[in-house]
Amino acid sequence: MRPILSRYARRIAPAAIAALLAVPGVVHAQARTGGQVSLSRIASMRLDTPAGGAPRYFDAPAVLPSGRIFALRMPDRRLVSLEVRGASLSATEVALPPSVQIPLALSVDAAGRLLILDPAARRVFRFTPAGSTLREAGSFAVENGVTGLCAMGGHVYVYQPASTSPVTAYSEAGVVVRRFGRQFGSGTPRRREAMSRAQLHCSSPNRRLLVASAATAEIQAYGETGQPLWTRKLAGTTEMPILDVGGGRIAMVAPPEGYHLLLSLTTLKPGWVLAQYGFRAPRQDTGFTSVQSRRIAVATGEENGRQDDLPGWLASTGGDRAVSLDQSTGAAVVWRASERRR
Repeated sequence: MRPILSRYARRIAPAAIAALLAVPGVVHAQARTGGQVSLSRIASMRLDTPAGGAPRYFDAPAVLPSGRIFALRMPDRRLVSLEVRGASLSATEVALPPSVQIPLALSVDAAGRLLILDPAARRVFRFTPAGSTLREAGSFAVENGVTGLCAMGGHVYVYQPASTSPVTAYSEAGVVVRRFGRQFGSGTPRRREAMSRAQLHCSSPNRRLLVASAATAEIQAYGETGQPLWTRKLAGTTEMPILDVGGGRIAMVAPPEGYHLLLSLTTLKPGWVLAQYGFRAPRQDTGFTSVQSRRIAVATGEENGRQDDLPGWLASTGGDRAVSLDQSTGAAVVWRASERRR
Protein backbone atom coordinates (compact mmCIF):
# COMPACT_ATOMS: atom_id res chain seq x y z
CA MET A 1 0.00 0.00 0.00
CA ARG A 2 1.56 3.30 -1.08
CA PRO A 3 0.94 6.55 0.79
CA ILE A 4 -1.08 8.97 -1.33
CA LEU A 5 -0.39 12.50 -0.16
CA SER A 6 -2.38 15.61 -0.95
CA ARG A 7 -2.09 19.25 0.10
CA TYR A 8 -5.48 18.99 1.73
CA ALA A 9 -4.53 15.97 3.80
CA ARG A 10 -1.27 17.51 4.97
CA ARG A 11 -3.22 20.44 6.44
CA ILE A 12 -5.40 18.18 8.59
CA ALA A 13 -4.77 18.89 12.28
CA PRO A 14 -3.61 15.96 14.46
CA ALA A 15 -6.68 16.35 16.71
CA ALA A 16 -8.98 16.07 13.70
CA ILE A 17 -7.18 12.94 12.54
CA ALA A 18 -7.49 11.39 15.99
CA ALA A 19 -11.23 12.11 16.02
CA LEU A 20 -11.66 10.49 12.61
CA LEU A 21 -9.81 7.37 13.74
CA ALA A 22 -11.80 6.86 16.93
CA VAL A 23 -14.00 3.77 16.69
CA PRO A 24 -16.59 3.20 19.44
CA GLY A 25 -16.96 -0.23 20.98
CA VAL A 26 -13.42 -1.39 20.19
CA VAL A 27 -11.35 -2.78 23.06
CA HIS A 28 -7.66 -1.86 22.95
CA ALA A 29 -5.79 -5.06 23.71
CA GLN A 30 -2.72 -4.92 25.91
CA ALA A 31 0.13 -7.38 25.48
CA ARG A 32 0.58 -10.09 28.08
CA THR A 33 3.57 -12.31 28.56
CA GLY A 34 3.07 -15.68 26.92
CA GLY A 35 4.78 -18.33 24.86
CA GLN A 36 7.08 -17.64 21.95
CA VAL A 37 7.28 -19.20 18.50
CA SER A 38 10.50 -21.00 17.66
CA LEU A 39 11.31 -21.80 14.02
CA SER A 40 13.87 -24.21 12.61
CA ARG A 41 14.62 -24.20 8.89
CA ILE A 42 13.65 -27.29 6.87
CA ALA A 43 14.15 -26.14 3.28
CA SER A 44 14.60 -22.89 1.38
CA MET A 45 15.16 -21.36 -2.04
CA ARG A 46 15.29 -17.95 -3.65
CA LEU A 47 12.36 -17.33 -5.94
CA ASP A 48 12.84 -15.39 -9.16
CA THR A 49 13.57 -11.69 -8.69
CA PRO A 50 14.35 -10.28 -12.14
CA ALA A 51 16.79 -7.41 -12.49
CA GLY A 52 15.08 -4.14 -13.39
CA GLY A 53 11.40 -3.56 -13.91
CA ALA A 54 8.71 -4.15 -11.32
CA PRO A 55 9.82 -6.30 -8.37
CA ARG A 56 8.05 -9.61 -7.97
CA TYR A 57 6.62 -10.83 -4.71
CA PHE A 58 4.41 -13.67 -3.61
CA ASP A 59 1.01 -13.46 -1.99
CA ALA A 60 -1.97 -15.52 -0.82
CA PRO A 61 -0.31 -18.86 0.03
CA ALA A 62 -2.64 -21.86 0.24
CA VAL A 63 -1.69 -25.38 1.27
CA LEU A 64 -3.25 -28.65 0.07
CA PRO A 65 -3.61 -31.64 2.44
CA SER A 66 -0.62 -33.18 0.63
CA GLY A 67 1.55 -30.29 1.83
CA ARG A 68 1.89 -28.75 -1.62
CA ILE A 69 1.98 -24.95 -1.36
CA PHE A 70 0.44 -22.60 -3.91
CA ALA A 71 1.08 -18.85 -4.06
CA LEU A 72 0.36 -16.03 -6.46
CA ARG A 73 3.35 -14.26 -7.96
CA MET A 74 2.75 -10.54 -8.20
CA PRO A 75 2.37 -8.28 -10.08
CA ASP A 76 1.92 -10.62 -13.05
CA ARG A 77 -0.47 -12.89 -11.05
CA ARG A 78 1.13 -16.19 -12.00
CA LEU A 79 0.34 -19.27 -9.94
CA VAL A 80 3.40 -20.98 -8.45
CA SER A 81 3.59 -24.38 -6.75
CA LEU A 82 6.17 -25.04 -4.01
CA GLU A 83 7.11 -28.54 -2.88
CA VAL A 84 9.52 -29.79 -0.24
CA ARG A 85 11.83 -32.62 -1.32
CA GLY A 86 14.05 -33.61 1.57
CA ALA A 87 16.04 -30.53 2.54
CA SER A 88 15.33 -28.72 -0.73
CA LEU A 89 12.43 -26.68 -2.00
CA SER A 90 11.34 -26.56 -5.64
CA ALA A 91 9.08 -24.08 -7.44
CA THR A 92 6.99 -24.72 -10.55
CA GLU A 93 4.79 -22.29 -12.43
CA VAL A 94 1.30 -23.73 -12.92
CA ALA A 95 -0.68 -22.69 -15.98
CA LEU A 96 -4.08 -21.16 -15.33
CA PRO A 97 -6.93 -21.78 -17.78
CA PRO A 98 -8.22 -18.83 -19.86
CA SER A 99 -11.40 -18.73 -17.76
CA VAL A 100 -9.36 -17.24 -14.88
CA GLN A 101 -8.79 -13.58 -15.68
CA ILE A 102 -7.35 -11.91 -12.54
CA PRO A 103 -6.58 -14.35 -9.69
CA LEU A 104 -6.57 -12.44 -6.43
CA ALA A 105 -6.86 -14.85 -3.49
CA LEU A 106 -6.37 -18.56 -2.82
CA SER A 107 -7.78 -21.06 -0.35
CA VAL A 108 -8.42 -24.80 0.01
CA ASP A 109 -11.88 -26.28 0.58
CA ALA A 110 -12.91 -29.22 2.75
CA ALA A 111 -12.41 -31.62 -0.18
CA GLY A 112 -8.79 -30.50 -0.58
CA ARG A 113 -9.39 -28.57 -3.81
CA LEU A 114 -7.63 -25.32 -4.62
CA LEU A 115 -9.96 -22.29 -4.67
CA ILE A 116 -9.14 -19.17 -6.69
CA LEU A 117 -11.06 -15.92 -6.29
CA ASP A 118 -11.31 -13.92 -9.53
CA PRO A 119 -12.98 -10.51 -9.04
CA ALA A 120 -12.82 -9.76 -12.78
CA ALA A 121 -14.76 -12.90 -13.68
CA ARG A 122 -16.80 -12.53 -10.46
CA ARG A 123 -16.31 -16.19 -9.68
CA VAL A 124 -14.67 -18.60 -7.29
CA PHE A 125 -13.01 -21.39 -9.28
CA ARG A 126 -12.29 -24.87 -7.91
CA PHE A 127 -9.33 -26.89 -9.17
CA THR A 128 -7.75 -30.25 -8.58
CA PRO A 129 -3.99 -29.94 -9.21
CA ALA A 130 -2.54 -32.56 -11.54
CA GLY A 131 1.21 -32.10 -11.94
CA SER A 132 1.93 -28.74 -13.54
CA THR A 133 -1.68 -28.27 -14.66
CA LEU A 134 -5.02 -27.65 -12.98
CA ARG A 135 -8.15 -29.68 -13.57
CA GLU A 136 -11.21 -27.46 -13.19
CA ALA A 137 -13.79 -28.82 -10.76
CA GLY A 138 -16.53 -26.23 -11.09
CA SER A 139 -17.06 -22.62 -10.06
CA PHE A 140 -19.71 -20.33 -8.65
CA ALA A 141 -20.61 -16.66 -9.03
CA VAL A 142 -19.83 -13.94 -6.48
CA GLU A 143 -20.69 -10.25 -6.33
CA ASN A 144 -18.69 -7.33 -7.67
CA GLY A 145 -15.86 -5.83 -5.60
CA VAL A 146 -14.76 -8.95 -3.70
CA THR A 147 -11.21 -8.98 -2.34
CA GLY A 148 -10.81 -11.85 0.16
CA LEU A 149 -11.40 -15.60 0.33
CA CYS A 150 -11.09 -18.47 2.79
CA ALA A 151 -12.80 -21.81 3.40
CA MET A 152 -13.71 -23.68 6.57
CA GLY A 153 -16.18 -26.31 7.74
CA GLY A 154 -17.91 -26.87 4.41
CA HIS A 155 -18.37 -23.15 3.71
CA VAL A 156 -16.54 -20.68 1.49
CA TYR A 157 -16.27 -17.13 2.83
CA VAL A 158 -15.82 -14.12 0.54
CA TYR A 159 -15.07 -10.54 1.60
CA GLN A 160 -16.51 -7.38 0.01
CA PRO A 161 -15.15 -4.18 1.65
CA ALA A 162 -17.78 -1.82 0.16
CA SER A 163 -20.65 -3.75 1.77
CA THR A 164 -22.00 -2.89 5.21
CA SER A 165 -22.13 -6.69 5.80
CA PRO A 166 -18.82 -7.48 4.09
CA VAL A 167 -18.59 -11.25 4.71
CA THR A 168 -20.70 -13.66 2.63
CA ALA A 169 -20.77 -17.36 3.45
CA TYR A 170 -21.44 -19.71 0.53
CA SER A 171 -22.17 -23.41 0.56
CA GLU A 172 -19.74 -25.56 -1.42
CA ALA A 173 -22.41 -25.57 -4.14
CA GLY A 174 -22.12 -21.77 -4.36
CA VAL A 175 -25.42 -20.91 -2.64
CA VAL A 176 -25.44 -17.87 -0.33
CA VAL A 177 -25.94 -19.10 3.23
CA ARG A 178 -25.64 -15.83 5.16
CA ARG A 179 -24.14 -12.35 5.16
CA PHE A 180 -22.58 -10.84 8.26
CA GLY A 181 -19.83 -8.64 9.69
CA ARG A 182 -19.31 -4.90 9.76
CA GLN A 183 -17.03 -2.41 8.07
CA PHE A 184 -14.01 -0.89 9.77
CA GLY A 185 -13.77 2.79 10.65
CA SER A 186 -16.34 5.54 10.41
CA GLY A 187 -17.18 8.54 8.25
CA THR A 188 -18.23 8.51 4.61
CA PRO A 189 -18.99 5.28 2.74
CA ARG A 190 -15.85 5.78 0.64
CA ARG A 191 -13.65 6.15 3.73
CA ARG A 192 -15.20 3.10 5.40
CA GLU A 193 -14.57 1.07 2.26
CA ALA A 194 -10.92 2.16 2.20
CA MET A 195 -10.46 1.30 5.88
CA SER A 196 -12.16 -2.05 5.30
CA ARG A 197 -9.50 -3.33 2.92
CA ALA A 198 -8.77 -6.37 5.01
CA GLN A 199 -7.48 -9.91 5.20
CA LEU A 200 -9.88 -12.79 5.76
CA HIS A 201 -8.52 -15.76 7.72
CA CYS A 202 -10.31 -19.04 8.43
CA SER A 203 -8.74 -20.48 11.57
CA SER A 204 -10.03 -24.01 11.09
CA PRO A 205 -8.46 -25.57 14.24
CA ASN A 206 -10.20 -22.87 16.29
CA ARG A 207 -13.41 -22.73 14.22
CA ARG A 208 -13.10 -18.98 13.98
CA LEU A 209 -13.22 -16.50 11.13
CA LEU A 210 -10.93 -13.49 11.56
CA VAL A 211 -11.05 -10.23 9.62
CA ALA A 212 -8.10 -7.84 10.03
CA SER A 213 -7.89 -4.35 8.56
CA ALA A 214 -4.79 -3.86 6.42
CA ALA A 215 -4.27 -0.25 7.51
CA THR A 216 -5.18 -0.43 11.20
CA ALA A 217 -4.38 -2.91 13.97
CA GLU A 218 -8.04 -3.84 14.42
CA ILE A 219 -9.16 -7.48 14.25
CA GLN A 220 -12.72 -8.84 14.29
CA ALA A 221 -13.57 -12.44 15.21
CA TYR A 222 -16.69 -14.40 14.22
CA GLY A 223 -17.96 -17.92 14.71
CA GLU A 224 -18.57 -20.23 11.75
CA THR A 225 -22.22 -19.15 11.61
CA GLY A 226 -21.34 -15.45 11.61
CA GLN A 227 -21.96 -14.58 15.26
CA PRO A 228 -19.67 -11.70 16.38
CA LEU A 229 -17.31 -12.80 19.16
CA TRP A 230 -14.89 -9.93 19.79
CA THR A 231 -13.19 -6.92 18.25
CA ARG A 232 -9.72 -5.85 19.34
CA LYS A 233 -7.37 -3.03 18.46
CA LEU A 234 -3.78 -3.93 19.25
CA ALA A 235 -1.63 -1.51 21.21
CA GLY A 236 1.83 -0.45 20.11
CA THR A 237 1.18 0.14 16.41
CA THR A 238 0.90 3.33 14.38
CA GLU A 239 -1.75 3.37 11.68
CA MET A 240 -1.90 5.40 8.49
CA PRO A 241 -4.80 7.89 8.64
CA ILE A 242 -7.23 7.47 5.76
CA LEU A 243 -9.21 10.56 4.78
CA ASP A 244 -11.99 11.20 2.29
CA VAL A 245 -10.87 14.51 0.75
CA GLY A 246 -13.84 14.81 -1.61
CA GLY A 247 -14.02 14.65 -5.36
CA GLY A 248 -13.99 10.87 -5.26
CA ARG A 249 -10.49 10.82 -3.74
CA ILE A 250 -9.08 9.08 -0.69
CA ALA A 251 -5.85 10.33 0.90
CA MET A 252 -3.63 8.03 2.95
CA VAL A 253 -1.36 10.22 5.03
CA ALA A 254 2.00 8.79 6.08
CA PRO A 255 2.57 9.86 9.73
CA PRO A 256 5.95 11.54 10.36
CA GLU A 257 6.91 8.79 12.81
CA GLY A 258 6.21 5.96 10.33
CA TYR A 259 3.37 3.46 10.36
CA HIS A 260 2.45 -0.25 10.44
CA LEU A 261 0.65 -2.34 7.82
CA LEU A 262 -0.79 -5.81 8.22
CA LEU A 263 1.29 -8.50 6.51
CA SER A 264 -0.46 -11.75 7.42
CA LEU A 265 -2.70 -13.72 9.75
CA THR A 266 -2.02 -17.39 10.32
CA THR A 267 -2.85 -20.21 12.74
CA LEU A 268 0.30 -22.04 13.83
CA LYS A 269 -1.17 -23.73 16.91
CA PRO A 270 -4.73 -24.32 18.21
CA GLY A 271 -5.92 -21.65 20.60
CA TRP A 272 -4.21 -18.65 19.03
CA VAL A 273 -3.34 -16.90 15.79
CA LEU A 274 -0.29 -14.92 14.76
CA ALA A 275 -0.86 -11.42 13.38
CA GLN A 276 2.16 -9.87 11.65
CA TYR A 277 2.65 -6.15 11.01
CA GLY A 278 5.42 -4.53 9.01
CA PHE A 279 6.79 -1.12 10.05
CA ARG A 280 7.48 1.41 7.31
CA ALA A 281 9.82 4.22 8.34
CA PRO A 282 9.35 7.89 7.40
CA ARG A 283 9.88 8.54 3.68
CA GLN A 284 10.02 4.79 3.01
CA ASP A 285 7.75 3.92 0.08
CA THR A 286 8.44 0.19 -0.23
CA GLY A 287 9.54 -2.63 2.03
CA PHE A 288 9.58 -2.67 5.82
CA THR A 289 12.29 -1.96 8.37
CA SER A 290 10.95 -4.44 10.92
CA VAL A 291 8.20 -7.00 11.52
CA GLN A 292 6.06 -7.30 14.66
CA SER A 293 4.49 -10.70 15.29
CA ARG A 294 1.59 -10.56 17.75
CA ARG A 295 0.13 -13.69 19.32
CA ILE A 296 -3.66 -13.37 19.76
CA ALA A 297 -5.89 -15.69 21.82
CA VAL A 298 -8.81 -16.64 19.59
CA ALA A 299 -11.20 -17.12 22.51
CA THR A 300 -10.87 -13.55 23.81
CA GLY A 301 -8.76 -11.51 21.39
CA GLU A 302 -6.22 -10.79 24.12
CA GLU A 303 -2.62 -10.41 23.07
CA ASN A 304 -0.37 -12.80 24.99
CA GLY A 305 2.99 -12.43 23.32
CA ARG A 306 4.98 -10.33 20.87
CA GLN A 307 8.09 -11.18 18.89
CA ASP A 308 10.31 -9.10 16.64
CA ASP A 309 12.55 -11.92 15.43
CA LEU A 310 10.21 -13.88 13.12
CA PRO A 311 10.25 -13.69 9.31
CA GLY A 312 7.37 -11.83 7.71
CA TRP A 313 4.51 -13.27 5.68
CA LEU A 314 4.35 -16.51 7.69
CA ALA A 315 1.63 -19.01 6.78
CA SER A 316 0.86 -22.36 8.35
CA THR A 317 1.24 -25.37 6.09
CA GLY A 318 -0.40 -27.80 8.50
CA GLY A 319 0.92 -29.75 11.45
CA ASP A 320 4.05 -28.16 12.84
CA ARG A 321 5.16 -26.56 9.56
CA ALA A 322 4.98 -23.03 8.20
CA VAL A 323 6.23 -21.21 5.13
CA SER A 324 7.52 -17.64 4.82
CA LEU A 325 7.61 -15.79 1.51
CA ASP A 326 9.87 -12.76 1.92
CA GLN A 327 8.62 -10.10 -0.45
CA SER A 328 11.82 -8.03 -0.28
CA THR A 329 14.41 -10.77 -0.90
CA GLY A 330 12.37 -13.37 -2.79
CA ALA A 331 13.34 -16.04 -0.25
CA ALA A 332 10.90 -18.91 0.34
CA VAL A 333 11.55 -20.91 3.51
CA VAL A 334 9.71 -23.88 5.01
CA TRP A 335 10.02 -24.00 8.79
CA ARG A 336 9.25 -26.38 11.64
CA ALA A 337 7.37 -24.40 14.27
CA SER A 338 7.38 -25.12 17.97
CA GLU A 339 6.42 -23.25 21.11
CA ARG A 340 8.82 -22.14 23.81
CA ARG A 341 8.02 -20.62 27.17
CA ARG A 342 9.74 -17.55 28.53
